Amino acid sequence: SEMCIRDRYQRRVHGWAELNYIDSYSVENAIMKHSADYQFILVLISDRHKQYKSVKKILDIQQGIVSQCVYSDYKKMNSLVFSSNIIRQLNAKMGGDLYSVELPAEVPRNTMFVGIDVCHCARCSAVGFYSNAYTHLARCFCDTALQKRGQEVVTLLAPFYASAFYTYLKQQGKLPDYIFIYRDGVGRSQRNIIVEKELSQLKKVVSNLRAGYKPEITMVIVNKRIHQRFLQEIGPRVDNPEPGTIIDTKVTENGCDNFFMVSAIARKGTIRPTHFYIAHNERKVVTKLVIQKVSYAMSFMYYNTPWSLKVPAQIALADKKAYYVSTIEGQSNKKLACTESFL
Repeated sequence: SEMCIRDRYQRRVHGWAELNYIDSYSVENAIMKHSADYQFILVLISDRHKQYKSVKKILDIQQGIVSQCVYSDYKKMNSLVFSSNIIRQLNAKMGGDLYSVELPAEVPRNTMFVGIDVCHCARCSAVGFYSNAYTHLARCFCDTALQKRGQEVVTLLAPFYASAFYTYLKQQGKLPDYIFIYRDGVGRSQRNIIVEKELSQLKKVVSNLRAGYKPEITMVIVNKRIHQRFLQEIGPRVDNPEPGTIIDTKVTENGCDNFFMVSAIARKGTIRPTHFYIAHNERKVVTKLVIQKVSYAMSFMYYNTPWSLKVPAQIALADKKAYYVSTIEGQSNKKLACTESFL
C-alpha cells in the first residue's frame, strides 16, 4: 500500500510513503514524520472495507486534511470511467467547479442555496447541512451534528446558518439577497412543525447579522420515498417518463403548491418520482414553474455522477455528508467545512 503526500504548494513531500499495512496508526505516523502543511493526501488501498474507514477517520476527522482513497484494482484503473470518476472527485475536493447550469432570470445571482437532511443510523441521527453560492458548488459550507436518534426536526441549525452566512460573505464579498432551501425527508404530518421550528432559527440568525438586512426566503420540502408511480404511453407500449417530466395537476395535493418530478433515468424497473412541496415562499416572482426549472437544473450538479439525480444536488450533498460522518463515526473537522472532502 502506498500514500502520496503533498504540501499546500502542491510540492511532493518525500514522494511516496510505502506502508506495509494501512490503518489509522500507520497513516498518522507517516504524516508525523514530515513537518509540512498538508493540503492533500492520496492513498492507494487494497481493502476498501477495512482500510477506508480507518484512513478517513484519521485524515478527515482528526487531522482535517483533504484526502482521496483509490482502490488499487488494476482492471478498474485501466477503465476510462473509473479514472474520470476519480478526477471529478479530486477536482471537486480541491475547490474546482466542474461545470455549471443556467437558472431562470427570476433567481438572482446573489442567491445562497441550502440543503438539509437527517440520516437516521443505528445509534443516533446525523444532521447534514450544505450551502453554496448560486451555481458554484465549490463555494460552499457544509457541516454535521448529531442529535437524538429518530428525531427529524433539527434544533441545531442556528450555528450552521451563522457559519454559512460568514462563509458566503467571505467568498462573495456580500450577504445573499435570496435564500433557497431544500429540506429532505419530511412526511406530510411533520411539515408544519418543520417550517415553524427550522425557519425560525434562520430568521433569528438573519436578525442578528445586520440592521435592515432581510433576504427573501424560499423553502421546498422534498420527499423521494413515495408510493406514486407514473408511466407514459408510447404507441402500443408503456414506458417510464422522460427526465424532466413534471406532474402538477389532478393527482397532486389540494390547497397547496406541490408537484411531482422525474429528473433521473431508471436503469431498471419503474421509476419513482420525487415530490416537491413549496412550504414557504417570500419571493413572488419565483413561481412554481420557476422552482420546477431550478430543481431540475440542480439535479445535474452532483459532481459524483455524470448524470442527473432524483433530487437537487444540495440535498444529495447534505445526505452524503451526514451518512459519511455517521459511517466514519466522528464529528466533522472544521478545517474541511468549506470543501467537498466527503465525496
